Amino acid sequence: MELKAIPENKRRLESDLVAQFENDKPYIFGCLLDLLSDTLRLRNDISLNAYPRMADFARTGEAVSRVLGRKHNSFVQSIKSIKSASSELIVESSSVGVLIRSLMGEGNDWVGRASDLLSWLNNKCDADVMKRKDWPKDATRLSSALKRLAPSLRAEGIEINFDMPSRRLITITSVQDSSVNSDTASSQLALDVADDAHDTDFEHI
Repeated sequence: MELKAIPENKRRLESDLVAQFENDKPYIFGCLLDLLSDTLRLRNDISLNAYPRMADFARTGEAVSRVLGRKHNSFVQSIKSIKSASSELIVESSSVGVLIRSLMGEGNDWVGRASDLLSWLNNKCDADVMKRKDWPKDATRLSSALKRLAPSLRAEGIEINFDMPSRRLITITSVQDSSVNSDTASSQLALDVADDAHDTDFEHI
């Protein structure tokens, strides 16, 4: 959750905030009950073209979103946006992930053993990166790192498949439409839930 800085002329004492909250609490509770009632009444009528992971949660969230007056499918789109941002952050924070993205940027698919890929990665990165604790020191650790990164890379349109244990080959390919794969990627990603209040509405739930 990202919060905006409060200007100095808008800052208030905690005691004042608590007093106002206590005064508004009955109204807030009543609004929540109204929201719950309207959501339960509408939820069973919600039908989505495609359900993300945690389908029942998505349907309930979509019902809440519509009760609040938002556009249809805005809740599901918010989920996809959050997962996309999370996936990008995971890849960006991984030296291996950034180099795999670079490999696919060359326009060719890659097929080979983990040891071959590790050799390619070692040639592409500098010595300081290879000294980092998270840098894979052998093929086994690289395979583990790729399995952790696979959902996030898939959300970006990069598919990693493991042909194991028969041939021990790893195939890395670029997928034409990454949006089609974002829901598949979410099956291995924790669903982040963000509540970004905008006026009296929810931006993300």
